[in-house]
Amino acid sequence: MLKRSKTLMETNLMQSADIKQAAHQLIDQLPEGSTWNDAIYEMVVRREVEQGLEGSEPGRTTTVEDVRKEIAFDEMRVHWTNRDKARLKPIHDFIAEDSPMTSLKVVDRLTKRSQRLTELPNSEYLSRTPH
Repeated sequence: MLKRSKTLMETNLMQSADIKQAAHQLIDQLPEGSTWNDAIYEMVVRREVEQGLEGSEPGRTTTVEDVRKEIAFDEMRVHWTNRDKARLKPIHDFIAEDSPMTSLKVVDRLTKRSQRLTELPNSEYLSRTPH
């Protein structure tokens, strides 16, 4: 047990020396005028890339298709509640008083946008889509 702990400590010391050397190299490569945030950003990116490479060993990855199947992404549906439908009708009717064509376009836009939730779940993009 003591030998194992010693080996683990030696490994950590070697990794620490390697990290220190890599940090020096990253900092040396920064352009003049760089900020602390620039240095930290470069180090975080380096760490994330290294962790990603470690995680990409054979048997430790999953294809995009398999992930989509696991979370049933392809089977996502948007369902309107009766309350939602009831709120849509007065909107349509109010706009239709002035412009029946515009009221249809608004309802069409709202329903199409809601359907896009299946394509872009949890996305702020939906609220930024141009008319």
